[in-house]
Amino acid sequence: MKQRTRPALIFGCILVLMTLFMMAYTVTGLMLPSLTAYYGLTVSQSGMVASLQYGGETLILVISGFLPQGAAKEKRIAGCFVGTVLVLLGMSLHPPFPVLLGCFLAFGICSGWFTYYAASYIAEQFPENRGRYMTIFYISVSAGCMAAPYYPTWRLDRGAGWWTVYGTDAGIIGVFTLIFVLTLAFCRQNPPEPPAAPAERGAAPPFRFLFQKGSGRLVLLCLMALLYMGHQISLTAWLPTYLGDSLGGSAGFSGVVLSLFAAGLVAGRVLYAAISSRVRAEHFLLAATILGSIVLGAGLLIRSGPAILIAMLFTGIFTGALNPVLTSLGCDWYPQNTGAAAGLICLSLSVGGMVFPYLVGLIADRFSLFAAIFLAAVDLLLIAVLLAVSMAQTRSMEKQQGRNPNGN
Repeated sequence: MKQRTRPALIFGCILVLMTLFMMAYTVTGLMLPSLTAYYGLTVSQSGMVASLQYGGETLILVISGFLPQGAAKEKRIAGCFVGTVLVLLGMSLHPPFPVLLGCFLAFGICSGWFTYYAASYIAEQFPENRGRYMTIFYISVSAGCMAAPYYPTWRLDRGAGWWTVYGTDAGIIGVFTLIFVLTLAFCRQNPPEPPAAPAERGAAPPFRFLFQKGSGRLVLLCLMALLYMGHQISLTAWLPTYLGDSLGGSAGFSGVVLSLFAAGLVAGRVLYAAISSRVRAEHFLLAATILGSIVLGAGLLIRSGPAILIAMLFTGIFTGALNPVLTSLGCDWYPQNTGAAAGLICLSLSVGGMVFPYLVGLIADRFSLFAAIFLAAVDLLLIAVLLAVSMAQTRSMEKQQGRNPNGN
Protein backbone atom coordinates (compact mmCIF):
# COMPACT_ATOMS: atom_id res chain seq x y z
CA MET A 1 0.00 0.00 0.00
CA LYS A 2 1.14 3.56 -0.59
CA GLN A 3 2.66 5.39 2.31
CA ARG A 4 -0.42 7.42 3.31
CA THR A 5 -3.03 4.77 2.52
CA ARG A 6 -3.37 3.30 6.00
CA PRO A 7 -3.74 6.63 7.87
CA ALA A 8 -6.22 7.81 5.22
CA LEU A 9 -8.34 4.65 5.63
CA ILE A 10 -8.24 4.96 9.42
CA PHE A 11 -9.17 8.63 9.17
CA GLY A 12 -12.17 7.73 6.97
CA CYS A 13 -13.30 5.13 9.50
CA ILE A 14 -12.91 7.67 12.32
CA LEU A 15 -15.12 10.16 10.46
CA VAL A 16 -17.90 7.60 9.96
CA LEU A 17 -17.68 6.33 13.53
CA MET A 18 -17.63 9.87 14.93
CA THR A 19 -20.77 10.79 13.00
CA LEU A 20 -22.58 7.66 14.21
CA PHE A 21 -21.30 8.13 17.76
CA MET A 22 -22.58 11.71 17.96
CA MET A 23 -25.95 10.61 16.60
CA ALA A 24 -26.24 8.28 19.61
CA TYR A 25 -24.51 10.52 22.17
CA THR A 26 -26.38 13.79 21.66
CA VAL A 27 -29.95 12.45 21.91
CA THR A 28 -29.82 12.15 25.70
CA GLY A 29 -31.94 15.28 26.17
CA LEU A 30 -34.45 14.01 23.63
CA MET A 31 -34.72 10.68 25.47
CA LEU A 32 -35.17 12.17 28.95
CA PRO A 33 -39.00 12.47 28.81
CA SER A 34 -39.25 8.78 27.86
CA LEU A 35 -36.77 7.77 30.57
CA THR A 36 -38.62 9.88 33.15
CA ALA A 37 -41.95 8.27 32.29
CA TYR A 38 -40.57 4.72 32.13
CA TYR A 39 -38.73 4.85 35.47
CA GLY A 40 -41.06 7.32 37.23
CA LEU A 41 -38.25 9.79 37.87
CA THR A 42 -38.27 13.19 39.47
CA VAL A 43 -36.75 16.13 37.60
CA SER A 44 -33.58 15.99 39.69
CA GLN A 45 -33.23 12.24 39.10
CA SER A 46 -33.60 12.64 35.35
CA GLY A 47 -31.00 15.42 35.46
CA MET A 48 -28.47 12.92 36.82
CA VAL A 49 -28.45 11.20 33.42
CA ALA A 50 -26.85 14.10 31.54
CA SER A 51 -24.67 15.04 34.52
CA LEU A 52 -23.13 11.57 34.72
CA GLN A 53 -22.69 11.38 30.96
CA TYR A 54 -20.72 14.61 30.75
CA GLY A 55 -19.07 13.92 34.10
CA GLY A 56 -17.67 10.66 32.70
CA GLU A 57 -16.33 12.52 29.68
CA THR A 58 -14.50 15.04 31.86
CA LEU A 59 -13.26 12.34 34.25
CA ILE A 60 -11.49 10.33 31.56
CA LEU A 61 -9.97 13.46 30.02
CA VAL A 62 -8.53 14.42 33.41
CA ILE A 63 -7.14 10.90 33.93
CA SER A 64 -5.68 10.90 30.41
CA GLY A 65 -3.87 14.12 31.27
CA PHE A 66 -1.71 12.20 33.75
CA LEU A 67 -0.91 9.32 31.40
CA PRO A 68 2.14 9.28 29.11
CA GLN A 69 1.56 9.60 25.40
CA GLY A 70 2.12 6.42 23.41
CA ALA A 71 1.87 4.81 20.03
CA ALA A 72 -1.01 2.70 18.67
CA LYS A 73 -3.67 5.33 19.31
CA GLU A 74 -5.81 3.73 16.60
CA LYS A 75 -6.00 0.56 18.72
CA ARG A 76 -7.19 2.59 21.68
CA ILE A 77 -9.85 4.18 19.48
CA ALA A 78 -11.01 0.70 18.42
CA GLY A 79 -11.19 -0.32 22.08
CA CYS A 80 -13.30 2.75 22.80
CA PHE A 81 -15.86 1.73 20.20
CA VAL A 82 -16.01 -1.85 21.39
CA GLY A 83 -16.82 -0.35 24.80
CA THR A 84 -19.43 1.95 23.24
CA VAL A 85 -21.21 -0.99 21.61
CA LEU A 86 -21.30 -2.84 24.94
CA VAL A 87 -22.68 0.24 26.72
CA LEU A 88 -25.42 0.73 24.12
CA LEU A 89 -26.34 -2.95 24.32
CA GLY A 90 -26.63 -2.54 28.09
CA MET A 91 -29.00 0.40 27.62
CA SER A 92 -31.07 -1.60 25.12
CA LEU A 93 -31.88 -4.09 27.90
CA HIS A 94 -33.69 -1.28 29.80
CA PRO A 95 -31.88 -2.20 33.05
CA PRO A 96 -32.72 -0.92 36.57
CA PHE A 97 -32.20 2.83 36.84
CA PRO A 98 -28.94 2.70 38.90
CA VAL A 99 -27.44 0.37 36.27
CA LEU A 100 -28.64 2.73 33.51
CA LEU A 101 -26.86 5.61 35.25
CA GLY A 102 -23.69 3.52 35.20
CA CYS A 103 -24.18 3.01 31.47
CA PHE A 104 -24.44 6.77 30.89
CA LEU A 105 -21.29 7.32 32.96
CA ALA A 106 -19.48 4.73 30.83
CA PHE A 107 -20.91 6.37 27.69
CA GLY A 108 -19.32 9.66 28.71
CA ILE A 109 -16.01 7.92 29.41
CA CYS A 110 -16.07 6.42 25.90
CA SER A 111 -16.78 9.88 24.45
CA GLY A 112 -13.87 11.55 26.20
CA TRP A 113 -11.53 8.66 25.42
CA PHE A 114 -12.42 8.69 21.73
CA THR A 115 -12.20 12.47 21.33
CA TYR A 116 -8.83 12.58 23.09
CA TYR A 117 -7.16 9.86 21.04
CA ALA A 118 -8.84 10.72 17.73
CA ALA A 119 -7.62 14.32 17.96
CA SER A 120 -4.14 13.13 18.95
CA TYR A 121 -4.02 10.59 16.11
CA ILE A 122 -5.06 13.16 13.48
CA ALA A 123 -2.54 15.67 14.82
CA GLU A 124 0.30 13.13 14.53
CA GLN A 125 -0.57 11.54 11.20
CA PHE A 126 -1.35 14.63 9.11
CA PRO A 127 1.17 17.30 10.15
CA GLU A 128 1.42 18.66 6.60
CA ASN A 129 -2.18 19.92 6.65
CA ARG A 130 -3.31 19.40 10.21
CA GLY A 131 -5.82 22.26 10.23
CA ARG A 132 -7.78 20.87 7.29
CA TYR A 133 -7.98 17.33 8.65
CA MET A 134 -8.92 18.53 12.13
CA THR A 135 -11.65 20.71 10.63
CA ILE A 136 -13.04 17.80 8.61
CA PHE A 137 -13.08 15.76 11.83
CA TYR A 138 -15.20 18.41 13.55
CA ILE A 139 -17.48 18.64 10.52
CA SER A 140 -18.32 14.98 11.19
CA VAL A 141 -19.12 15.95 14.78
CA SER A 142 -21.55 18.62 13.54
CA ALA A 143 -23.08 16.24 11.00
CA GLY A 144 -23.80 13.71 13.73
CA CYS A 145 -25.34 16.34 16.00
CA MET A 146 -27.56 17.69 13.22
CA ALA A 147 -28.75 14.23 12.15
CA ALA A 148 -29.20 12.91 15.69
CA PRO A 149 -32.86 13.78 16.44
CA TYR A 150 -34.53 12.34 13.34
CA TYR A 151 -34.39 8.57 13.87
CA PRO A 152 -35.22 8.62 17.63
CA THR A 153 -38.13 10.99 17.00
CA TRP A 154 -39.45 8.76 14.22
CA ARG A 155 -39.22 5.69 16.46
CA LEU A 156 -40.72 7.30 19.56
CA ASP A 157 -43.59 8.88 17.62
CA ARG A 158 -44.55 5.39 16.47
CA GLY A 159 -44.72 4.04 20.00
CA ALA A 160 -41.40 2.21 20.11
CA GLY A 161 -39.63 1.92 23.45
CA TRP A 162 -36.70 4.23 24.09
CA TRP A 163 -34.41 1.21 24.51
CA THR A 164 -34.97 0.16 20.88
CA VAL A 165 -33.20 3.33 19.74
CA TYR A 166 -30.08 2.41 21.69
CA GLY A 167 -30.28 -1.18 20.45
CA THR A 168 -30.32 0.02 16.85
CA ASP A 169 -27.40 2.36 17.55
CA ALA A 170 -25.45 -0.56 19.03
CA GLY A 171 -26.01 -2.65 15.91
CA ILE A 172 -25.01 0.06 13.44
CA ILE A 173 -21.95 1.21 15.39
CA GLY A 174 -21.01 -2.44 15.94
CA VAL A 175 -20.91 -3.11 12.20
CA PHE A 176 -18.65 -0.12 11.51
CA THR A 177 -16.48 -0.95 14.52
CA LEU A 178 -15.91 -4.39 12.99
CA ILE A 179 -14.94 -2.73 9.70
CA PHE A 180 -12.53 -0.47 11.59
CA VAL A 181 -10.94 -3.41 13.41
CA LEU A 182 -10.55 -5.31 10.13
CA THR A 183 -8.95 -2.23 8.57
CA LEU A 184 -6.39 -2.16 11.37
CA ALA A 185 -5.75 -5.89 11.02
CA PHE A 186 -5.33 -6.16 7.27
CA CYS A 187 -3.81 -2.78 6.35
CA ARG A 188 -0.25 -3.21 7.50
CA GLN A 189 1.53 -0.40 9.28
CA ASN A 190 3.71 1.63 6.94
CA PRO A 191 7.45 1.69 7.51
CA PRO A 192 8.46 4.30 10.08
CA GLU A 193 7.95 7.82 8.81
CA PRO A 194 9.55 11.07 9.73
CA PRO A 195 9.79 12.06 13.18
CA ALA A 196 6.36 13.09 14.50
CA ALA A 197 5.26 9.69 15.77
CA PRO A 198 8.56 8.64 17.37
CA ALA A 199 8.83 11.97 19.15
CA GLU A 200 5.51 11.27 20.85
CA ARG A 201 6.78 8.08 22.43
CA GLY A 202 9.09 10.02 24.70
CA ALA A 203 6.69 12.87 25.29
CA ALA A 204 5.69 13.93 28.78
CA PRO A 205 2.19 13.26 30.10
CA PRO A 206 -0.07 16.19 29.17
CA PHE A 207 -0.42 17.72 32.65
CA ARG A 208 3.32 17.50 33.31
CA PHE A 209 4.00 19.03 29.91
CA LEU A 210 1.60 21.90 30.70
CA PHE A 211 3.89 23.07 33.52
CA GLN A 212 7.16 22.72 31.66
CA LYS A 213 9.15 25.74 30.56
CA GLY A 214 7.98 27.10 27.22
CA SER A 215 4.36 25.92 27.49
CA GLY A 216 2.90 29.39 28.10
CA ARG A 217 1.23 29.58 24.71
CA LEU A 218 -0.47 26.24 25.30
CA VAL A 219 -1.89 27.58 28.56
CA LEU A 220 -3.33 30.50 26.60
CA LEU A 221 -4.82 28.14 24.01
CA CYS A 222 -6.46 26.12 26.80
CA LEU A 223 -7.98 29.32 28.21
CA MET A 224 -9.26 30.18 24.72
CA ALA A 225 -10.85 26.73 24.43
CA LEU A 226 -12.53 27.17 27.80
CA LEU A 227 -13.88 30.58 26.76
CA TYR A 228 -15.08 29.19 23.43
CA MET A 229 -17.13 26.57 25.24
CA GLY A 230 -18.52 29.37 27.42
CA HIS A 231 -19.54 31.18 24.26
CA GLN A 232 -21.30 28.06 22.97
CA ILE A 233 -23.06 27.32 26.28
CA SER A 234 -24.29 30.90 26.64
CA LEU A 235 -25.96 30.72 23.25
CA THR A 236 -27.28 27.18 22.99
CA ALA A 237 -28.46 26.80 26.59
CA TRP A 238 -29.79 30.26 27.40
CA LEU A 239 -30.67 32.06 24.17
CA PRO A 240 -34.06 30.27 23.76
CA THR A 241 -35.04 31.42 27.27
CA TYR A 242 -33.99 34.99 26.48
CA LEU A 243 -35.88 35.01 23.18
CA GLY A 244 -39.03 33.73 24.85
CA ASP A 245 -38.97 35.74 28.09
CA SER A 246 -37.53 39.04 26.87
CA LEU A 247 -38.52 39.24 23.21
CA GLY A 248 -41.70 37.16 23.16
CA GLY A 249 -40.33 34.68 20.64
CA SER A 250 -42.02 31.31 20.19
CA ALA A 251 -40.35 27.94 20.72
CA GLY A 252 -40.46 27.46 16.96
CA PHE A 253 -38.57 30.70 16.36
CA SER A 254 -35.94 29.70 18.93
CA GLY A 255 -35.54 26.40 17.10
CA VAL A 256 -34.99 28.22 13.80
CA VAL A 257 -32.37 30.48 15.39
CA LEU A 258 -30.43 27.55 16.84
CA SER A 259 -30.72 25.61 13.59
CA LEU A 260 -29.27 28.53 11.63
CA PHE A 261 -26.48 28.83 14.19
CA ALA A 262 -25.69 25.10 13.75
CA ALA A 263 -25.79 25.48 9.97
CA GLY A 264 -23.42 28.45 10.25
CA LEU A 265 -21.00 26.37 12.33
CA VAL A 266 -20.90 23.69 9.65
CA ALA A 267 -20.48 26.31 6.91
CA GLY A 268 -17.61 27.92 8.83
CA ARG A 269 -15.83 24.59 9.17
CA VAL A 270 -16.29 23.79 5.50
CA LEU A 271 -14.99 27.26 4.59
CA TYR A 272 -11.87 26.86 6.71
CA ALA A 273 -11.21 23.37 5.34
CA ALA A 274 -11.23 24.92 1.85
CA ILE A 275 -8.87 27.82 2.62
CA SER A 276 -6.70 26.40 5.43
CA SER A 277 -3.72 25.81 3.13
CA ARG A 278 -3.73 29.47 2.06
CA VAL A 279 -4.12 31.30 5.38
CA ARG A 280 -2.25 31.21 8.67
CA ALA A 281 -4.38 29.64 11.36
CA GLU A 282 -3.73 32.37 13.95
CA HIS A 283 -4.63 35.16 11.49
CA PHE A 284 -7.85 33.39 10.59
CA LEU A 285 -8.72 32.86 14.25
CA LEU A 286 -8.02 36.49 15.18
CA ALA A 287 -10.23 37.82 12.38
CA ALA A 288 -12.97 35.29 13.09
CA THR A 289 -13.22 36.06 16.81
CA ILE A 290 -13.23 39.83 16.32
CA LEU A 291 -15.86 39.68 13.57
CA GLY A 292 -17.94 37.18 15.52
CA SER A 293 -17.87 39.37 18.62
CA ILE A 294 -18.91 42.46 16.68
CA VAL A 295 -21.73 40.76 14.78
CA LEU A 296 -23.14 38.92 17.80
CA GLY A 297 -22.83 41.93 20.09
CA ALA A 298 -24.59 44.19 17.56
CA GLY A 299 -27.40 41.66 17.04
CA LEU A 300 -28.00 41.35 20.77
CA LEU A 301 -27.88 45.12 21.37
CA ILE A 302 -30.51 45.75 18.68
CA ARG A 303 -32.79 43.41 20.70
CA SER A 304 -35.01 42.24 17.87
CA GLY A 305 -35.73 38.70 16.72
CA PRO A 306 -34.70 39.15 13.07
CA ALA A 307 -31.44 40.89 14.06
CA ILE A 308 -30.53 38.07 16.45
CA LEU A 309 -31.42 35.46 13.82
CA ILE A 310 -29.07 37.04 11.26
CA ALA A 311 -26.36 37.60 13.90
CA MET A 312 -26.50 33.96 14.99
CA LEU A 313 -26.11 32.70 11.42
CA PHE A 314 -23.00 34.83 10.78
CA THR A 315 -21.59 34.16 14.26
CA GLY A 316 -21.76 30.46 13.45
CA ILE A 317 -19.97 31.03 10.15
CA PHE A 318 -17.22 33.13 11.75
CA THR A 319 -16.65 30.84 14.75
CA GLY A 320 -17.38 27.39 13.35
CA ALA A 321 -13.72 26.51 12.87
CA LEU A 322 -12.47 27.79 16.24
CA ASN A 323 -12.33 24.37 17.84
CA PRO A 324 -10.19 22.67 15.15
CA VAL A 325 -8.08 25.79 14.64
CA LEU A 326 -7.19 25.94 18.35
CA THR A 327 -6.19 22.28 18.26
CA SER A 328 -4.19 22.78 15.09
CA LEU A 329 -2.35 25.77 16.55
CA GLY A 330 -1.44 23.82 19.68
CA CYS A 331 -0.01 20.99 17.59
CA ASP A 332 1.85 23.40 15.27
CA TRP A 333 3.42 25.28 18.17
CA TYR A 334 4.37 22.08 20.03
CA PRO A 335 5.20 19.55 17.27
CA GLN A 336 7.13 17.29 19.66
CA ASN A 337 4.08 16.84 21.91
CA THR A 338 1.06 17.03 19.62
CA GLY A 339 -0.89 14.43 21.60
CA ALA A 340 -0.57 16.41 24.83
CA ALA A 341 -1.52 19.66 23.10
CA ALA A 342 -4.61 18.17 21.44
CA GLY A 343 -5.65 16.35 24.62
CA LEU A 344 -5.32 19.38 26.89
CA ILE A 345 -7.37 21.52 24.54
CA CYS A 346 -10.08 18.82 24.48
CA LEU A 347 -10.00 18.76 28.28
CA SER A 348 -10.35 22.55 28.43
CA LEU A 349 -13.45 22.37 26.24
CA SER A 350 -14.95 19.75 28.53
CA VAL A 351 -14.19 21.75 31.68
CA GLY A 352 -15.76 24.81 30.06
CA GLY A 353 -18.88 22.74 29.41
CA MET A 354 -19.08 21.96 33.14
CA VAL A 355 -18.24 25.41 34.52
CA PHE A 356 -20.11 27.82 32.26
CA PRO A 357 -23.72 26.58 32.65
CA TYR A 358 -23.50 27.47 36.35
CA LEU A 359 -21.57 30.69 35.70
CA VAL A 360 -24.04 31.92 33.09
CA GLY A 361 -26.97 31.10 35.40
CA LEU A 362 -25.25 32.97 38.23
CA ILE A 363 -24.79 36.07 36.06
CA ALA A 364 -28.45 35.87 35.02
CA ASP A 365 -29.53 35.71 38.69
CA ARG A 366 -27.25 38.52 39.84
CA PHE A 367 -27.68 40.87 36.90
CA SER A 368 -29.98 39.95 34.02
CA LEU A 369 -30.53 37.28 31.39
CA PHE A 370 -29.37 39.75 28.74
CA ALA A 371 -26.04 40.19 30.57
CA ALA A 372 -25.63 36.42 30.70
CA ILE A 373 -26.30 36.09 26.96
CA PHE A 374 -24.03 39.02 26.11
CA LEU A 375 -21.22 37.08 27.78
CA ALA A 376 -21.06 35.03 24.55
CA ALA A 377 -19.88 38.11 22.62
CA VAL A 378 -17.44 39.08 25.40
CA ASP A 379 -15.95 35.58 25.35
CA LEU A 380 -15.04 35.93 21.68
CA LEU A 381 -13.38 39.28 22.33
CA LEU A 382 -11.36 37.78 25.21
CA ILE A 383 -10.23 34.96 22.91
CA ALA A 384 -8.98 37.59 20.44
CA VAL A 385 -7.01 39.32 23.22
CA LEU A 386 -5.43 36.06 24.41
CA LEU A 387 -4.58 35.13 20.83
CA ALA A 388 -2.91 38.49 20.24
CA VAL A 389 -0.76 37.87 23.34
CA SER A 390 0.21 34.39 22.15
CA MET A 391 1.03 35.72 18.66
CA ALA A 392 3.30 38.34 20.24
CA GLN A 393 5.06 35.58 22.18
CA THR A 394 5.49 33.61 18.96
CA ARG A 395 7.05 36.57 17.17
CA SER A 396 9.40 37.15 20.09
CA MET A 397 10.49 33.50 20.05
CA GLU A 398 11.04 33.59 16.28
CA LYS A 399 13.24 36.69 16.62
CA GLN A 400 15.31 35.03 19.36
CA GLN A 401 15.74 31.91 17.23
CA GLY A 402 16.75 34.09 14.29
CA ARG A 403 19.47 35.73 16.37
CA ASN A 404 20.55 32.40 17.87
CA PRO A 405 19.66 29.68 15.35
CA ASN A 406 21.64 26.96 17.14
CA GLY A 407 19.83 27.58 20.43
CA ASN A 408 23.16 28.26 22.23
